[in-house]
Amino acid sequence: MKIKKFLKKNKIYFNVLTTLLLGLMAIIVSYNSNVIANEQKQMSYYENTPDFNLSQEIKRDSTGYIREIAVKVSKFGGKAKNISIRIKSYAHFEIIDQQNNKLNKYIHLTGCFNESYRTGENKGDIRLLKGFDNNIKFDEFTRVMSTELIKNGYTPLLINPLFIIRINYTDFLNNKKEEYYDVSFVDGVLIEKSDFKVELFENKKLSSQSIPITNLDAFKLESYLKIIVNKNNDANNLDI
Repeated sequence: MKIKKFLKKNKIYFNVLTTLLLGLMAIIVSYNSNVIANEQKQMSYYENTPDFNLSQEIKRDSTGYIREIAVKVSKFGGKAKNISIRIKSYAHFEIIDQQNNKLNKYIHLTGCFNESYRTGENKGDIRLLKGFDNNIKFDEFTRVMSTELIKNGYTPLLINPLFIIRINYTDFLNNKKEEYYDVSFVDGVLIEKSDFKVELFENKKLSSQSIPITNLDAFKLESYLKIIVNKNNDANNLDI
């Protein structure tokens, strides 16, 4: 009898408590559903995001000397269409000038590759970027420009090639995307948008100051030297 009176007397509190518990359960269920939906959405996004792989293909002559560096572009998984590829080549100079100052320069080169490519393929090996004997030509460029620098009182510490690729494509949501890769070594490395190499690639002022490695005319060496050692050209003298 006492229990019955207690339940009757506290009925309103039980009703309120029940309502609160049911509301809390609804919130928990809704939250878990949203978490699961977001996880599924993320999984779907990553499953449909293309995975590009870039690697060098080395071509040697009969003596084993590297004659050419080509770049193979492959795509595994994901969805992408309207794929276009652009590659730019640079010479990275570290130089000591006549006042013993160190110059860190990136000079745009032409003649290492055809710079722009499109591909109708979107699975597997989608493009091979041929090098047209670019390693032989770059070695000759290094030798000639090192000699020219030394003749004019500069000390070349290093001259290294830098190859940067930009891949543009349309993803499965019809959004336009772009990715940047450094392919100076054996395998391409994805570059963050904040990396100085992206600025280097997109810098139109720098591209206008180009040296053709296919035409090292003795009469043009002086103008090439000015491009390399020009301290006032901020596009070439990047602080990294």
